[in-house]
Amino acid sequence: MSNQDASHCLGRLKMPEGYKLLQLDSGHFMWRHDESDDESCIHWSKWAIYHGAHADSKERSKP
Repeated sequence: MSNQDASHCLGRLKMPEGYKLLQLDSGHFMWRHDESDDESCIHWSKWAIYHGAHADSKERSKP
């Protein structure tokens, strides 16, 4: 499985700082956090991954 950065596929929307949207194949996506190498589960919807990355980012920013 190749992991290609697909962050450009979101149009004007952006992944949170430090996150990459990875396309694993023609229909599956996940996010990866640059600093911690944490990863999301694999999902067919890039929008579910996008929202999950934002939720994770919000959780990380809590004191």
